Amino acid sequence: ARGRRGPAATRGRRALKNFAAGRTGAWREVWPLIADYEDGFLRALIDLAPDIVHVHDLHPLPAAAAYDRYRAARGLPPVPWVYDAHEWLPGQMMPGPVDQRIAWKAAEAELIHEADAVVAVTDGLADRMREYHALQERPVTVINGPWGAQVPMDPAERLPLRTELGLSDDVPLLVYVGKLAEVRGVRTLVDALPLLPGVHVAYVGSPDPGARQGLRDRAAQLDVADRMHIVDYVPSASVTWYVSSATAGVSPLLPTPAHESAVATKLRECLLA
Repeated sequence: ARGRRGPAATRGRRALKNFAAGRTGAWREVWPLIADYEDGFLRALIDLAPDIVHVHDLHPLPAAAAYDRYRAARGLPPVPWVYDAHEWLPGQMMPGPVDQRIAWKAAEAELIHEADAVVAVTDGLADRMREYHALQERPVTVINGPWGAQVPMDPAERLPLRTELGLSDDVPLLVYVGKLAEVRGVRTLVDALPLLPGVHVAYVGSPDPGARQGLRDRAAQLDVADRMHIVDYVPSASVTWYVSSATAGVSPLLPTPAHESAVATKLRECLLA
């Protein structure tokens, strides 16, 4: 009805979006940004002319399927492609309008059947994907594990984390490694600092200036800016070496179905460190 409000209205609009996205290819209309990804990655595939396409995460997924159609329309032999699903997409909590999650969920459900192979990060996720998408074969499991060896970096490039921060060995230092996203609980660490006198927190985080500034602003509000540090990523082979001087590693991921269905890489990095 016109002008209705509240949870029932929200559920109704979401149901309509879900229904619309279920039509073949309609996810492009529900969330047009997917079409932009599709166009951009498709141009890259055409230019590269690869022998095989390895789709990492969801964003190149539509382009890989489109590249198949592009070659078929020109009488060219197909190029095999693999969908490497990094997370449980139906359970991801994406920023912005709910339309984004609805459309990506529909795109995966449609296009996963066109892939020549599917890769999951845990056996449990592989079983869940096969059942959810009614796949003929169980996805292959490739654990998203870090390097087992600690590879030091050239001192001219980076020093161990504690050394870079100028902290003595007796200063408690917590470290977070990964994307600076609110759904990953990064703000929780800053909010905890007033309750942890003398403890420092270091983020080895993504270069997003907005996310970094948000953490700095929050630290300033709580008067803990001198105990909150943000540093740039290091090469994957050197992560465990770089963070091993910290007192403890923290994985503050907020509870979402995606976070609960896979073991985060940062946990293994902390164990190895």
